[in-house]
Amino acid sequence: MNTNIITEDGTTLIPLTLASFPLPRKLLQGGHEKGAVITGDQIEAWNWHGFRELDGVRYVRCDEIGLEPLETIFSMPEKKGLERISDLAHALGKLSGDAALTGYFMFGEIFLTDTGGFLILPATLREIMGASRSEEELFEERGQWSNPKYYGEQALAFELTAMAYALLNGGKSPAAPSQMRQDSYQALPIELLRQGIDGTFASFFATRLSRRQEIDATLTEWETAFDAVRDLPSGSWKADSEAAAEYIGRQEKRAKRKESLRIHRVRNMVLATLTVVCIGIAYSVISAMLEPPLTAGMDAREVVNFYYDAHNNLDALAAEDTLAKGVDNPAEQTLTYLHVTTSVRQAYEFDSGFIPADDWVAAGKPDLDAGKVVYGITDLELEWLDSVTVRAEYLLWSPLFPDEDTMERATPAEAARIVEELDLALNGKYWEITEIRRISAEAVQ
Repeated sequence: MNTNIITEDGTTLIPLTLASFPLPRKLLQGGHEKGAVITGDQIEAWNWHGFRELDGVRYVRCDEIGLEPLETIFSMPEKKGLERISDLAHALGKLSGDAALTGYFMFGEIFLTDTGGFLILPATLREIMGASRSEEELFEERGQWSNPKYYGEQALAFELTAMAYALLNGGKSPAAPSQMRQDSYQALPIELLRQGIDGTFASFFATRLSRRQEIDATLTEWETAFDAVRDLPSGSWKADSEAAAEYIGRQEKRAKRKESLRIHRVRNMVLATLTVVCIGIAYSVISAMLEPPLTAGMDAREVVNFYYDAHNNLDALAAEDTLAKGVDNPAEQTLTYLHVTTSVRQAYEFDSGFIPADDWVAAGKPDLDAGKVVYGITDLELEWLDSVTVRAEYLLWSPLFPDEDTMERATPAEAARIVEELDLALNGKYWEITEIRRISAEAVQ
């Protein structure tokens, strides 16, 4: 797809999708949702006026504005490029509400302006752009800049770190090589790419792109840490080719071992099953009986808290481990469905879309992208009626999904006030929930 920005007759055309990609009806008129142009601390609303199709590409129309693709940063002098990445972190931190980015962004969603700022497309256009891309395009524009273990501001911090690394690596993302992704997202140390870069600058990348990664919790923390080290000394450096080659060789060996296990997993499982089938059944039964549950060592109160925490982690198996045989979890089907759908989305889009309800409520219940799913328990109150019976009252937040035509929803989630009683008993050495009695479930307006 042609990704060139076109300016003619006082209008700028920004590439969005192939012309053949269908759009929700509400978007065809344009202008319903504003983007943002951020320059320093100044935020201006950005209006768009619909679409234009040209040579098989659908463009977003807006008033003339000087723009360059975000990846232009990689062709800038390094000091300037590092400065612009810091500016981008500052700009992303200024967004709020619907405009805020809640995970990894595609490069086509953000543009450099000729005034030193950034144009950030509105959420609906960003979602349409992501939905229209093939798997290869998604990897090129977002996947290779991401690590699936992070979301929210941590995801943005990881992507900005990857951009800064790429600026010193000829525009190549640290996560582009497959062996890096299969080796716990451990990047080639920056000091091997550029001899002479060491100290706090090298430590910045080592902390965030090593096997034991520690990603900043917020964009503000990331920007502060980055600004403290980004004053790159003048000079030219060359790679430590011998040391880099040795490191890459070791990493490729580790990656090949993991890839071999992945590719041959089914065959190996069949062979292993055939080998142990004669004794496996008896062993499995005995092991299952002897293997302690996840709640081993917990008292009754800890088991109850563990049960409710499992809901906020979409972990149906953990919740099941707290229940006695034959006791059903009322939320089991919902937990399983959300776990599967968010896991599939994580695999294909590098963003699960799951937001724990307690995080969402703590943030003030903001509007979210249509693809975000809010679920979980808040305001949990436990009243122990006796040593083995507890009365629980809480708000259970369930996701509302957007209308397929309008991509709109009244709120990301709605709550029900649940009151229930749980009985517990000691089964050998382990406490377990033996009965769950739902007393009431009322919708909260």
